[in-house]
Amino acid sequence: MGGDRWKAREYDVRTRFIELAGKINTAMPEYVVPRLGRFRKYTFDLALVPLTAEVLRGVQAAVIVTDHSAVDYALVVRHVPLVVDTRNATRDVVDGREKILKA
Repeated sequence: MGGDRWKAREYDVRTRFIELAGKINTAMPEYVVPRLGRFRKYTFDLALVPLTAEVLRGVQAAVIVTDHSAVDYALVVRHVPLVVDTRNATRDVVDGREKILKA
């Protein structure tokens, strides 16, 4: 059961809105990524890719704009030369702190 739903159900509160919000958040990358190129002056070949060590080694810098619990930030810091963290998502990362720029 989702984070807030169990508490709402404890008080017999309907949770449909919370469930819909969760579905929207889950589907958002598949909706947004294909549309990003249309709103820019330049065309980019954007695609969803898994965050693997191989993929991250090909990245020059990573900017964290949302703290997602499903992202292994230690893996990101380990393989990317510069990590700009706007959400303090790397707070628990121990190794590679010198590569993290808090913004």
